[in-house]
Amino acid sequence: MRRDAHEPAPTGRDLIEKLLAGPRHRYQGVMGVFYYVDDAAAAVRALRRLGHQRLAVFSPVPHHEIEQALDQGPSLVRWVTFTGGVSLGCTGGFALCIYSVYAVPARGRRQGAGFAAAVRRDRLRDR
Repeated sequence: MRRDAHEPAPTGRDLIEKLLAGPRHRYQGVMGVFYYVDDAAAAVRALRRLGHQRLAVFSPVPHHEIEQALDQGPSLVRWVTFTGGVSLGCTGGFALCIYSVYAVPARGRRQGAGFAAAVRRDRLRDR
């Protein structure tokens, strides 16, 4: 930022006011506050008909009527959550089973040979 030779140098007070003012806001637009979901959805539909594409609605709880008015597709969050739950659930379940086989003492038998030892014992009994 260049200053003209005729401009006075900024004082400490000017700098403090500039710091206290904070950054300039980047968002432009109009904000509306609606008490009823129907009114908000009607406003979104009217703005869509007028050609506005980038609309944002902030609500403390989801409303299907507003989602339909915004023409949003299905959320990716549900598929990511499902995939993560299945993959981590299966991995965790198998890891717990394998850990319990190797962590619990086998009472005189080799660890990890529980199934094989049981099969051998059954075969020896059959003879």
